[in-house]
Amino acid sequence: MSPVKTYFPKTRLNEMALRKGGVEREDAIENALKSIEDLKPEGDAAIVFAIAEIGKLAAGASDGMLSDTHLHRVLCLGDSIVSLAGTFAYKALDDMARSLCDLTDGLLTSGNHAAAPIAIHARSLQLVQPGAAQLPDQAIDHIRGELAKLLAHYNFGSLAAHGAPEDSAVLPAA
Repeated sequence: MSPVKTYFPKTRLNEMALRKGGVEREDAIENALKSIEDLKPEGDAAIVFAIAEIGKLAAGASDGMLSDTHLHRVLCLGDSIVSLAGTFAYKALDDMARSLCDLTDGLLTSGNHAAAPIAIHARSLQLVQPGAAQLPDQAIDHIRGELAKLLAHYNFGSLAAHGAPEDSAVLPAA
């Protein structure tokens, strides 16, 4: 059997891929941070909209109860708040939105469709949403504590407390 020769034609793309170039690491990081900062007004508007939607869902509950569909919508909106709050480094908003997601997941799992705890979380989120007056750290800690009591009242724990990957403090040692 004779050896087979493979021919790779020269293409412009091939040549460009082999050339050195690109952006320095520091410049890339600086540009990425600037891009995130440029998106902040749009992200802030999305956060405010999501919080308002959660409030409307809770306020519009029939006999103080939400449907599965509404709870799933709250969970979806809460998840988007968590993502945006993390992106734009809104720590208090991120913590409170995570609490909302834990609560909503617990309500769905237990079959309890109470709207009141969702309304309490919505109001708490409004207090720390972008554009709201800056609260002192003691007030934010107090709100976090009250939301934790609310979760405890319904016997719901934080998903992060059960070893979620984001909470490295509770991951088992290797």
